[in-house]
Formats: sequence, C-alpha cells, structure tokens
Amino acid sequence: MIKKEESISMNMSFPNFKINLKSNNPLACLKELKKIVEGLNKNTQLLDKINEEIAGIENPEIVFNLEFSEEIRSNPEIIEQIDKLMQVEKGYSILRSAFKCTKIIDLENKHATYELELKDTEHSINTLFCNVNKNKINYTILVLKGEYTNKDKFSILEKFKKNIPNSKIKCYDVKQPMFGKIAAEVLFFGDL
Repeated sequence: MIKKEESISMNMSFPNFKINLKSNNPLACLKELKKIVEGLNKNTQLLDKINEEIAGIENPEIVFNLEFSEEIRSNPEIIEQIDKLMQVEKGYSILRSAFKCTKIIDLENKHATYELELKDTEHSINTLFCNVNKNKINYTILVLKGEYTNKDKFSILEKFKKNIPNSKIKCYDVKQPMFGKIAAEVLFFGDL
C-alpha cells in the first residue's frame, strides 16, 4: 500500500521580494499564506482564490489532519461523524493496533483465508487501554482494515465492548490486504 502524503508548494512574486512555500500541512500553509497576503494588502484576487479554496473544502481541519489515516480522511461519512463528535466532546485520542491472523490454505479449492488469533487480539486490545481512562470514553470510532470475516469483526467488537461498556462504538470496514493482519485505527472521544 502506497502512503499518500498531502503537500502544497507555491511560489509568489512581489515587486521587492519572492516567497517560495512548501508544506506537508496544506491547511495550515493556506492559512499562513492568507495572513501574509492580508498583511501585504496588495493582491485581493489571490486572497479571494485562497478563501475560495478553503471554503470549498468541507471539514478542512479533518481532511488535512495527517494524524488520521487516508481511509478516514477520504470517507465523508467518517469525516461527518468526527466533525460532530469534535463539537460535542472535550477531546479525542487516536490509537492504532494490529491483530494477527492465521492463514488457512484450502488446497482443494486453491483458496487462502485468514482467521483472527483471539489471544493475540485480546492482548492487543488490552494494551490499547493501558494509558486511557475507560470511564471517560463516551464514543469510539473503530476503522478495521484487512481481509477478515464478519465473525472476526464481531469478535473484535465484543472485546472492545467488554473494555468500554459505556462507550458507543461505530465500526467502519476497509476491506484490503494487510499482510495477513487486521489493522485497527481507534478514535476515542470524551473527557480525555
């Protein structure tokens, strides 16, 4: 899987100087550029274009937040959910983990499947909660990536529910090969 990084590069020329900008944080760069142009108060056309670009992006704080995976930033349903939760909850935390799977090869049908290793999964999920106050988690978004069955997904969800019974959990599936594992991106929302 190729990791897609977002960046912006811009060159601006003024009568007495030039500015060359490069950033891996496009939203912050556009905001700073806006401040520079406002300060110069010379190029209202460019300022209008920058404002138009920012206004055309729904939830830019989430879309350009590189803490979130590409799968989250490119899914409008998840973005909308995060946006709402960020407005009503005091804080959030992002954690990642991976759960081992055993490869099962069906020689007769020439087909391979993966089955979740439950002990490893239990340990990995318990590790996620080591430095988190479970009682302060009000909502959880769980993004699972990999080749897994509904049985595996429900096993993972049950283990999460066991650890945070008072939290509402919303799970999103991303079906793609993950080297025989199930990757989990977990977003906790609450008084964190």
